[in-house]
Amino acid sequence: MCSSDLNVLVDGFFEESGLSARVNIVTAPATLGRWTVDLGNVALHVNDIKVPDDHGNAVDLNGTRSGSLYQAVATTPGFRYHVRFLMSGNWTTFPAKARSLAVYFGGEKRVFTMKRPSGWSKTSMNWEQYDLVFTAVQPVTGLRFASETPKDRKSTRLNSSHLGISYAVFCLKKK
Repeated sequence: MCSSDLNVLVDGFFEESGLSARVNIVTAPATLGRWTVDLGNVALHVNDIKVPDDHGNAVDLNGTRSGSLYQAVATTPGFRYHVRFLMSGNWTTFPAKARSLAVYFGGEKRVFTMKRPSGWSKTSMNWEQYDLVFTAVQPVTGLRFASETPKDRKSTRLNSSHLGISYAVFCLKKK
């Protein structure tokens, strides 16, 4: 677990964009709160998709094409960092196709694939939680979430809710 005072990521709930429409397409290069949309485009869903505990917003990493969110974070070389996030997909189109998400931490990459859960709907997303541990090698490290599901509209959603509570996105662990 990660306490809020150790959390080094900013705007893990995707609430600081100032956007209020239910669905907001943001195309690179652009900012989305404290995040940078650096590839393709993403869709910020404001009170449009059910997120855990009704806290925060969801980002669809396929707005109208595959996209990527990035944030540079101050890190201490040699220290381990914990990344926790929730993933689901939009299976209103291509319901049989799995959705894939890549998480980059500095030079490391991990890919996650999710099939449509039984009973999935926009009001019951069946979010899956993922936990990763990375070791920093530089004083500033890039954290990127990128769709690995090309050519599908709205195929991979990312929601990093409960920042600093139970779904802390990026925090310092013991060396």
